[in-house]
Amino acid sequence: WGALRLVQEKYLLPLIAWAKSHPAYKVRGGTNFLIVYSMDKGRVDYPMASQATAHWKALSTVGNGSAWLRTNQPYLSGPDGYQAYRMDNPCAGTVEKLRRFIWYPQDVVVPVPIAFHWTERSALRGLTDRPRLFFFAGTPNSCLRRFICETFANNTDPELLVSNKALPRHVFEEHMYSSRFCLVPDGFSAISARLYEVMARGCVPVIISEAFHPPFEGAVDFRRFAVFVRPEEVPIVDRLLRQLGDPHHAMLHERLANIAHLIDVEGPSFWMATLNAIQTR
Repeated sequence: WGALRLVQEKYLLPLIAWAKSHPAYKVRGGTNFLIVYSMDKGRVDYPMASQATAHWKALSTVGNGSAWLRTNQPYLSGPDGYQAYRMDNPCAGTVEKLRRFIWYPQDVVVPVPIAFHWTERSALRGLTDRPRLFFFAGTPNSCLRRFICETFANNTDPELLVSNKALPRHVFEEHMYSSRFCLVPDGFSAISARLYEVMARGCVPVIISEAFHPPFEGAVDFRRFAVFVRPEEVPIVDRLLRQLGDPHHAMLHERLANIAHLIDVEGPSFWMATLNAIQTR
């Protein structure tokens, strides 16, 4: 983190000071200025620069921590949880334990740019093409990822696949293509490229997070095509997903297909949505 401090002191802060001295800044006091924070946790990775640009709009891939989830309660089991199942969240507070997210109402959340694109195979949704109920693979670099890997360590259900290690790219892609749902838990941060990679492969995302904030929230409603599960519901996630049924999955997949162009950084829709989000904030 010493490198991030030096970046701010030697580069960002002088650049921000120069921008504030420009005649254009004085027109609106910087409220029409934009800064892009590209690290995993957005403003919080650059606290000095963030404070100096508190009135600017910031473009980042993370948002307001747990506020969106608390406000919208998007969970599959409803606002009160699954009545027949009660368990404390074993990972409560871990994502923002050391550093609370910094986010202002004028800030804009955008998708993480990825190299994947929607393909003909992404559009396939039936049991023949997607025989697996859900898939997850990743290093257990967070409490929630470890919880998932430990929960399904002895799984014998052929419809579930959980791996506690990163897979070769082509293998990872094949598992996404053959799965109806893909688990997307918090890792080092509350957002990662994984979410957009599974979406681009037509795998309906199951978002398991304490601090998720959707991108393009004014134009895209993630509740229409994604599934939200509480961290403490991981042991019953297969039961919750099976209860949805195939017709519901087909509906989610169709809606996912309709917005896939918005996460393709090489297409015009991504940039039009980004510019619209900036303009409307």
